[in-house]
Amino acid sequence: MAVSASERQPGDSYLDSFREFEARLKELNIDDIPLLLGMAYFDISYWDHAVFADEECDLEERIHNVLFPSVAFSYSDFKRLAPEATGDILTDKKWRNRWCDRQMMWAHVSNSRDVFVTSDNNFKKIERAESFEGVKVRTPEEAVALL
Repeated sequence: MAVSASERQPGDSYLDSFREFEARLKELNIDDIPLLLGMAYFDISYWDHAVFADEECDLEERIHNVLFPSVAFSYSDFKRLAPEATGDILTDKKWRNRWCDRQMMWAHVSNSRDVFVTSDNNFKKIERAESFEGVKVRTPEEAVALL
């Protein structure tokens, strides 16, 4: 997924360009798989590798509320709310990671994909959530067994 380029990289840094992400895919010999695009967000997304999706915001917020119910949806609300109000002391980096997670699921659902593969057990919440009955979340091992 193209959103992966926006995630924190090894060494606690972010990529300067999407080309760096493409070079990494090429190194791993997986540069021929189609990239699903997430929603465009200022200062997080790579504009040429994101979609502008007004009417899809409801889906994104529903995904967020299932995966991260105690975390503010918008960055401005996250910055405005005191940690005591949310019961969750998060750093900007952790908020951004949660944004990436919800964008990956948004891209998966919006593109009507079959199986979301991850080792992050938090995504299993989606399978049990109302209106996400068709979403299947599997670990890499479980996904291999499906083949």
